[in-house]
Amino acid sequence: VAFSNDEKCKNLETNVIASTDEPQEVDITQKQTPEGYYYLGAEDAPVVIAEHSDYQCPYCQAYFYNTFKQVVSQLIPQDNVKYIMKDYPIEGHTRAKPAVYAARCAGEQGKYWEMHEQLFTFQNQWSYSDDVQAQFTEYATDLGLDTAEFTTCYANAPEQYDAQIDADLAEANLLGISGTPSFTINGQVIVG
Repeated sequence: VAFSNDEKCKNLETNVIASTDEPQEVDITQKQTPEGYYYLGAEDAPVVIAEHSDYQCPYCQAYFYNTFKQVVSQLIPQDNVKYIMKDYPIEGHTRAKPAVYAARCAGEQGKYWEMHEQLFTFQNQWSYSDDVQAQFTEYATDLGLDTAEFTTCYANAPEQYDAQIDADLAEANLLGISGTPSFTINGQVIVG
């Protein structure tokens, strides 16, 4: 498979396509960029994929189940890809931003990726819950988090995380992203 004659695309083909062997165990050790984004893979990987996602988006959930796990299991162990999560809570999805808070508060206790999985796995449950915070606290309990610490973090989440969420949205808008899931691969926008 060849993308084009563009040198960036050739590098992408060499570094990613060539490494798509059988799925492997993935180290989900929590890592963050200096800007605070959670990522998987090697810090200095030649290919950087940034996913702009909304936890309440059914298309993002489908991507998580049908593609994300495969991408991560096949590409991350090769140290060729750094996979970064960026938040894009769609305005009409009233529970998407609270879900971001839950993921980030879990991240404060080293369980970002585990909460990320819970949020997509149980999206149909919390999206329609009368008490979304109670649902998220239940997931935190299931993950073995300190629920008092999680609850305090969640209560303070708007002050703590809204600036970065707003920056993610502004960046996405500058890139022309208007829906989820969307991606950048080494800065090139891919709508998904």
